[in-house]
Amino acid sequence: MKKSKIFSIVIIAVDIVLFVAVILAFTIWGRMKTESLAEDLARYVAEDDATGMMLLFDRKHVSILKDSAAEYDMDTDDYIRTAYIEYLTDILEEDLGEITAISCTIDDMYEYQGDELDETAESMEDEYGISIKACGELYMTWYVTGADGTGATYEVVAWIYKRGFKWYLMDFDFY
Repeated sequence: MKKSKIFSIVIIAVDIVLFVAVILAFTIWGRMKTESLAEDLARYVAEDDATGMMLLFDRKHVSILKDSAAEYDMDTDDYIRTAYIEYLTDILEEDLGEITAISCTIDDMYEYQGDELDETAESMEDEYGISIKACGELYMTWYVTGADGTGATYEVVAWIYKRGFKWYLMDFDFY
């Protein structure tokens, strides 16, 4: 065989290996980003940090939240605190008193596929002007500790979506 043909085969093989490595890296990196989102969500709720919570939302979503806050004559931090944080902490504090810590583990992630993804993407575009490339549900277990040391476990689901290479929070609830 000619040296140029062997060289071409080696180059193609290296390209394939690099392509697979890049795909795996982005898949792992994307999963790590959902773990970071989950941990940040728990921390911001525990710390009553509406400004931090805003970092979990896409800039277009933050713009929508600012508009909603203005409708209620609230600043954005107060609106996020009321709509997302206090709703949850009121229930947790009823169970445990003052919350001192929330830690979480990701139990599962369900990523929408096919028609489910297409319908959700169309809805996000129509309703919010947000173009997404992926979305799904992130299932977590939160371990919540009260000031007196008592604790409880809660199942939390977050609806998330992906723009570019980053996952963002749309909403969440717990059971």
